[in-house]
Parts: sequence; structure tokens; C-alpha cells
Amino acid sequence: MEASNDTSTSAHDQQRREFEDWLSANYNKLYLVAARRCYGDRDAAVDVLHQALLEIWQRWDRIEHTNSYAYMVIRHAAVQAHRRQQFGWQTIETDSWDIADPVDAVDLAEIRLAAEAILRDLTSREREIVVLLAAGYSIVEIAGRLGKTPSTVRTQLQRIRQKAEDSPSDWRLGREDRS
Repeated sequence: MEASNDTSTSAHDQQRREFEDWLSANYNKLYLVAARRCYGDRDAAVDVLHQALLEIWQRWDRIEHTNSYAYMVIRHAAVQAHRRQQFGWQTIETDSWDIADPVDAVDLAEIRLAAEAILRDLTSREREIVVLLAAGYSIVEIAGRLGKTPSTVRTQLQRIRQKAEDSPSDWRLGREDRS
């Protein structure tokens, strides 16, 4: 048992050394790629690079073409950072939520159930539009991704809103029905 543990520790140490060697050889290039993707914003570039390096380390043992993978991960991290900045999105720390009040927990559960009911009433294409919209894509981007015109996507969004309003649920798009 101890020999097996020593072997896995040794393999982990070897992976760590390989990662550190790769990182020290490529850090400046990776930083420049991140800085270019972040339009010269140094703080954003460092954040994007660190996020990308974390993802690379987590998958280190499965990556074949490390530099190509690193550039792709940096690009994706930069796009996500740009969307968060553009749309004012912030990561919600769910661990800090204080739901000590059982009424709050019940309200949240009711909202979730109502949202699930509304989503069940949508077609798969309508659900896809909702997910893309929630992910921060514009109507034009959604249209391009789905091979439709922006006016078609707008029409589908109107139908989605109508289905949500017509839902028998007491909660409609996050607003309590008080009628």
C-alpha cells in the first residue's frame, strides 16, 4: 500500500515539475496573448492568465498539445471576462447566501419550480435560445449560432415571453403574481 502511495506521489511530483518547467518557459508568451486578448488591460490579463493556468493544471495529465490548448483556454477566459465586464455580470457566491429564514428558502424553491415548469413548456430550440441569452449572447450572435435571422430569434423570444406569462405558475419571470 505504501509503495503504491509513493508511486502516485512521485508521479504527481513529476507532473508538477513538468508543469512548472513548461510554465517558466512559456509564461511571458502566455501573458502577452492574454494582454492582447484583454486589449492591454494588465490586471484583466493577469486574471485571465491565472484562470487559464488553473484550468490547464487541472487537465495537465490529459493535454497533448499544451501550447495550443493554452491559447484556446486563454481565449475562452478572455471572452468570459469581457462578457462579465460588458454585461456587469458578477460571480454569485452561493456559499455566502444566508437562507436562515425558511420563508426565503420556500420562496426560492417556488421560483425554481416555476422556472422549471416554464422551461418544460418550451421547445428544445426555445430552451437553447433562453440559455444562450442567459449566457450573454446578443440576439445577432444567437441568430448566427443557430443559423436564423435576428428577426426570427426576436419572434421566438416574444413567444417564449408569452409562454412564460401564460404559465399557470404563481411566479412569472421572477415577479410574484398578486392578482
